[in-house]
Amino acid sequence: MQKLENRIDALERQTSTSNDLTVFIKFVSPGPNGPIEHEPIAYVGGVGERWDRQAGETLEQFKDRASREVKRGPFGFAKLRECYLSDQ
Repeated sequence: MQKLENRIDALERQTSTSNDLTVFIKFVSPGPNGPIEHEPIAYVGGVGERWDRQAGETLEQFKDRASREVKRGPFGFAKLRECYLSDQ
């Protein structure tokens, strides 16, 4: 029965509703002419979860994948932090 429950849980995580919301937190440094962004996003992380960016994956594809796979709270909300290689 454990396997069936795990499979159902995985399918439910993959199924998103129109009410689902994923917030990506991005940290930038202030600069004299506006914010300075560091190197490209390497991975995103949530509470106990992490998604590494795959070779050739665009930022939009990467965020879409993480949004589909993230475990959501009871109201369909998920928060992920954008991280750089230097954050490891």
